[in-house]
Amino acid sequence: VFVTNPKILKEGISKGVANAILIKLNQIGSLTETLDAIKLAKENGYNFEKIAHVLTEKELTYTVTNGKATITGCNSSVSGDVVIPSTLGGYPVTGIGKNAFGYDNSILSLNIGAELVSIDIAEFERWMHLKEISVSAENKTFASVDGVLFSKDMETLVYYPQCKENAEY
Repeated sequence: VFVTNPKILKEGISKGVANAILIKLNQIGSLTETLDAIKLAKENGYNFEKIAHVLTEKELTYTVTNGKATITGCNSSVSGDVVIPSTLGGYPVTGIGKNAFGYDNSILSLNIGAELVSIDIAEFERWMHLKEISVSAENKTFASVDGVLFSKDMETLVYYPQCKENAEY
């Protein structure tokens, strides 16, 4: 709502429309404006604990919050076999956000890295060509068997790919 803009934040404070702000360092024109927004938020009792950075590496866009990366988007060339790396920009990749890979993409297989702990499962519903999911053995949250995504303890089937070649499981 406030887009890290001190002028918009000041207006929101005067109207009492919120009590928190998400600070994104590269969302406003200068570092000074960002610091002004932080100061104004603190002076008015606004809650904020996270400062997010929006970054891009290769074809993936991600935010960094509290030293952890969440994939938030990708360019349209992402297709085929996709690897969710364990790190982006030196930050552990711990999440895949809502709509990060768009609708009806051409992803056939997904390899999940060691650090991923959070996936918006609705994300997979749009992956109309997905045949299999594999997970790093070091991942402490997820596991895969025969291309199917499970919780690490194997108690929960998290996702069965829509185009998996086996009709039964």
